[in-house]
Amino acid sequence: MGGSYPVPVSSSPSPSSFWERGPGGEGRGWGQARAVAALSLGLALLFGVHDPSLGAEPNPQPPTPNAESRDKKPDSPKPDPPRPGRRPVFGEVSAVRGNVLQMRTEESEGLTRVILASDAMIIRDEKLKLDVLKPGAKVSGSGRPVEGTGSGTTPLQLQVQTLELAGGMGNPFESFGFGGGGGPLMRGRRAAVFRRQNYSGTIEFNAQVKSVNPLVLVDEQGNPLSLVIGDDVEVHQRAPHPYKEGDIAAGARLVAMGETTPDGLLNAHMVILFGGGSERGAIPGTITAMTDKGFTLRPRFEPRDVPVEIDPMAKCYFQENLDLESIHAGDTLAFSGKVISGDAKAPKTLVLRRITPPDVEAPETDVGNDGPFGGGPSVTATVKGKITSLEPLRVQTEDGREVTIKVPGQITYATYRPLERSALKNGQKVLIIGRQRGNGGIADLVVVNPSLSMGPGF
Repeated sequence: MGGSYPVPVSSSPSPSSFWERGPGGEGRGWGQARAVAALSLGLALLFGVHDPSLGAEPNPQPPTPNAESRDKKPDSPKPDPPRPGRRPVFGEVSAVRGNVLQMRTEESEGLTRVILASDAMIIRDEKLKLDVLKPGAKVSGSGRPVEGTGSGTTPLQLQVQTLELAGGMGNPFESFGFGGGGGPLMRGRRAAVFRRQNYSGTIEFNAQVKSVNPLVLVDEQGNPLSLVIGDDVEVHQRAPHPYKEGDIAAGARLVAMGETTPDGLLNAHMVILFGGGSERGAIPGTITAMTDKGFTLRPRFEPRDVPVEIDPMAKCYFQENLDLESIHAGDTLAFSGKVISGDAKAPKTLVLRRITPPDVEAPETDVGNDGPFGGGPSVTATVKGKITSLEPLRVQTEDGREVTIKVPGQITYATYRPLERSALKNGQKVLIIGRQRGNGGIADLVVVNPSLSMGPGF
């Protein structure tokens, strides 16, 4: 059923934004946000986004002192007024008041105000239909291998899940040699057309539209790619557009770029949206002390403790891990994971995350995290059925549907038993689900003894 492999670790959020919503479906989040902000100057130039601070004159050098000035007694020092300058602001939007964003940032304990300039541009994920594709258009895409291809003498064929129009933001790391681009480290060699993206089996590619009826995509040599493209495939685009009311809502995660005003606010000319926000988030950690309202938590990747209040209606569970080798064909079990084919009500294919006995009350630990650039939350589902095949893993539900289960390197097979709140104690490792509140949070679900694979992104 697959062994355990290391899971990439993203950058640690600060206590003011410790809920792990950032990784999304493919493990990208605030670490990527920081990197994109570091490239903000290049992006601004690339997109032609106006930023008055880009053309600001350098600070003038003080004149060389002459003899007369040396003889004079220096006046009492006077504080310099705030000097405008270019800077990014990361954070989560707490409220929107017209063209003013109130944000919780990584640099400040309180709220920071960001003013959206009249010429502000926003970069966010847009979903388009296939008919926007025209011959000659360059696209990038991702998909999953068609079963039975890519082994032996059978060429690899991909079932396309998403396409993205080139000319927008795309992958800002490709020009630096990351994410499958040519990059300076390729030393003149052509990159592979199909590039494996993550341990769940997603594959990326770059292509050009040769024809639209039928839709044919070719590589840079003009060779048709072996792709299966359904009519429901969405085309995504990340390109700057003038900001309009309603583009940003409370809970959105973003980076705003512009110049600092004399009163210390940010006058933003560019906003890059990374997610639309979520009511709930998840975080693993260790209880360091019990309090009247809950406990303090040491997040798994954060060196400082944060206060967590337990909702009066919160549910608590103890997780008991089971042996994966005890699973056999013919067993009836419950399988939970990310839907990559079908929908939440009738999934056809899942990327497996957790297996439980069919009659166990299991906690809902999947919170549907947003994808990067505001691409929307991932869809998760649980199916109960009998295992009809182990290689590949297939399950038949009670109503006769067959669901294909993709098994990544690290999954959980466990049973759960309800716990009283009084059973929580110092030193326990927990996974909490809940809402952010100030520098901490309020938990409505606590799982004691969670496995390492129960992180929020996969």
